[in-house]
Amino acid sequence: MRKKRNIVLGFNPYNEKQIIYWDHWLLISKALKMATTRHPRLSVIRFDLRITDTNADNPSIILDGVMKRFFTSLQSKIKHNTNFKAHAKAQYLRYVWVKEKGNEKEKEHFHICIFLNKDDFGFIGQYRTDKRENKKVMNTLRESIVQSWATALKVELLMAERLVYFGKTPLHWLDGSRDTYSADLENVKKRLCYMAKVETKEFEGRKIGVGKYLIYRTKSKKSSAIAIK
Repeated sequence: MRKKRNIVLGFNPYNEKQIIYWDHWLLISKALKMATTRHPRLSVIRFDLRITDTNADNPSIILDGVMKRFFTSLQSKIKHNTNFKAHAKAQYLRYVWVKEKGNEKEKEHFHICIFLNKDDFGFIGQYRTDKRENKKVMNTLRESIVQSWATALKVELLMAERLVYFGKTPLHWLDGSRDTYSADLENVKKRLCYMAKVETKEFEGRKIGVGKYLIYRTKSKKSSAIAIK
């Protein structure tokens, strides 16, 4: 581990050839630990959010505050589209994001990870199998993510679909009761540590964000009064 311009760098513990921002990795690790502590059965969802070429595709896109707009919209959609099971504790949408810029075209993009209770969000679903205009779209988590990115960028849904990338394995389950939990947890950490890499990081503005949004509030039990005659 070494310091560079007051920034602590270190080797990726899962890839010794890769240098990471150690402070980023500590934030990401803490977010994962808080999520697993809150939810013994956890869904970890990784995806990327891309940005159009602001000079060609849509010059009206405003990038300032785009992550706040995205997560505020996603929180709202999850709250209204999800049939939550009864929970004794409040439920949160926890998240981590990092901002990067591609090596070739230097386009800004975001790596995102969200943490949700597996009992309510065991799958991300599909958003369509045909053209959006000709098929009814279901209120899945995947569709909520696409809609929220469209809202954040102020673009049409068809364009937002091209800008959200889930990859081959976007969803990982962590279940503390399973014998494979330790191995599953290490696999998730390996996946998330990649988000702390130094290469392609965007140096202007904020580079990482960690937080949570309330998506389910427990119902208060009303005490019943007994009338004495």
